[in-house]
Amino acid sequence: MTYRIFRRQRNYFSNIHLMLLPYFILNLPMLLMSVENPGECFFTDLILLSSIIFTFSLVMFVMLNLILKNTTQTSLFLSILFLSICVINNKFSFDNVNMIWASTFIISLLALYFNKKYKFCQKKHLTILFILLVFISLFYFSKIYLAKVRIEKNIAKYATKAKLDDLDMKIDPNLKVSEQMPNIYYIILDEFASERAFSEQYHIHDMELFNLLRKNNFNVIKNSYSNYPWTIPSISSSLNMEYHEQMGVKNEFPALAHYMIINNRVKHYLEFYGYKTYMQPSVYWLGRESQGMLKDFIKRSYSYGLFQSYFQLTPLNYLVRGYQRVQHRNYALEQLDFLKKSVNFKGPYFIYSHILCPHRPIVFRRDGTSLNQNEIKVSEKDPKHEMYVEQAIFISQAIAGTIEHILKNSKESPVIILQSDHGRFPIGYSGKGKNDFPIDKMSWRFSNLNALYLPNKKVVFPKFFSSVNNFRLVFNLYFSKNMPLLEDKCFYNSYDFQQYYLPEELSKNQK
Repeated sequence: MTYRIFRRQRNYFSNIHLMLLPYFILNLPMLLMSVENPGECFFTDLILLSSIIFTFSLVMFVMLNLILKNTTQTSLFLSILFLSICVINNKFSFDNVNMIWASTFIISLLALYFNKKYKFCQKKHLTILFILLVFISLFYFSKIYLAKVRIEKNIAKYATKAKLDDLDMKIDPNLKVSEQMPNIYYIILDEFASERAFSEQYHIHDMELFNLLRKNNFNVIKNSYSNYPWTIPSISSSLNMEYHEQMGVKNEFPALAHYMIINNRVKHYLEFYGYKTYMQPSVYWLGRESQGMLKDFIKRSYSYGLFQSYFQLTPLNYLVRGYQRVQHRNYALEQLDFLKKSVNFKGPYFIYSHILCPHRPIVFRRDGTSLNQNEIKVSEKDPKHEMYVEQAIFISQAIAGTIEHILKNSKESPVIILQSDHGRFPIGYSGKGKNDFPIDKMSWRFSNLNALYLPNKKVVFPKFFSSVNNFRLVFNLYFSKNMPLLEDKCFYNSYDFQQYYLPEELSKNQK
């Protein structure tokens, strides 16, 4: 009796690797994504997502094994089925993803039938595959770990040099803190094109937003260009009022930028003078302070994080994208509502609000209603930018109404910076996966919205003015600083912060 129990336990433990094999296959794309983008990967997300994958694969194994009553056959079937996730990428359409999973399911059934008949795959073959996957997983994990070590070193290096003294922003003890100090709004509309781009690229010549800004005495910068063509370096540069140095490689830099936004110089300086800070990052993870492991994971699942990227490789892709669109829409409306309610807050305060709109996913028609199923399909690719224009018109009207509300209901006139992090590539051109760009295409990507409301101050702006100087100008005007305005540069070669255009060159090449 004792011998039989011992033998049963030994057989059970000798088959554990067959139970784990499907899990290691499912886990592989998650590790690969993290290796490719360690700067956008969080260990807590890795742990939680890996736990979800493990639980799912274990439940699937146990349920199927109850039917097949053969651990080798069960492991073979699930291993072949789960290989689908290793051949799909995020460029695949919903239909293609589901077709691949359906095809692999049929192949798995055929493999099950023929293996039962001819025994071409035995336990030892699956054992070899398991050992190989363990080594590959360890290799990937070690690469992620080493990348994180380098990232932490770069963050520590930046933290030691990023002092206000470097920018001639020494705290002035004689400057009196007062509720009369202007409230400051920094509002970013992600990927909102310039007035010139809307006119020349999309033939929209009289957008309500630009008319309202001028009517309310905003300084609408005619020749405004972002300093970077991507969100991550652009926002982190603007909030720290300086250009980036070459710190780390492209796929690791986002983690440093994340730190730079949370601990930005503008926030630090204003908080010393008694400003209350309200940070409203986009639904994207960038610049969002930690709220705990589980809450962070859920928040990041709303957008383009590891959760979204992974589950878009599965038959759940349609549901996951639908979930993302709902959360994206709700959060954008919540941000607009927060900005309106802010007029009742006790000042002085600084509000940073990064609204991921009109950037995809497209969730608004121009009248604010939701898309139908056909429009959702078109919006996934949007080759003619039709859905982009719809969402751009919506957010331009919504932010125009929000700004009017703020100006009308604020006790004291606030400082408002309304800016986009960059523009949009022209129709028929995408910058994804490229390092070098033709200047005539890149010129539209840099051409952005930049409008400043500076109450009681008259400013003569130079012909070209970029967003790295926005807060330098504000601090000079309202806090008696004497910060020099930086030369306007537009760094174009991805995350190589050495190569740049001058705005004059971009303006000449906008055709």
